[in-house]
Amino acid sequence: MKNGSEKMKKNRNIPFGYTMKKGEIIAEPTVNQAVKDIFKLYLDGKSMSEIARQMSISQISYNGITFDWNKNMVKRILENEKYLGKDGYPVLIDSETFYRANARKKSKATSVNEISEELKIIRNLSYCTECCLLYTSPSPRDGLLSR
Repeated sequence: MKNGSEKMKKNRNIPFGYTMKKGEIIAEPTVNQAVKDIFKLYLDGKSMSEIARQMSISQISYNGITFDWNKNMVKRILENEKYLGKDGYPVLIDSETFYRANARKKSKATSVNEISEELKIIRNLSYCTECCLLYTSPSPRDGLLSR
């Protein structure tokens, strides 16, 4: 039999939406619907920040301590494959929903980081009117554009 500290440590690693009952991981009846709602809201076009705000307003506790949510909590839920039934966890999200949500997340992240060819050309043609040097990127030292 495990001692209390080992059991407590294991419980802290159980993802949101699950609980341990009689030594088994089960879907937590009071919050597993929130997991499904998070995926639905995200696929309906809500941002992770908007979803976090909604979870906070709904007074759903992420960690059993506070009702304050942030976008990183939502992101962890969207990325956690345990909701598919992996590693002995009950299925909360079907694979189509999970992979569609993660494809949306990946496409949003990719589109933010990509620079269009037009912008690259403009950046290479941007010169300072005072010294005629090419502008590059903001300098972290002085907050000004470096040349």
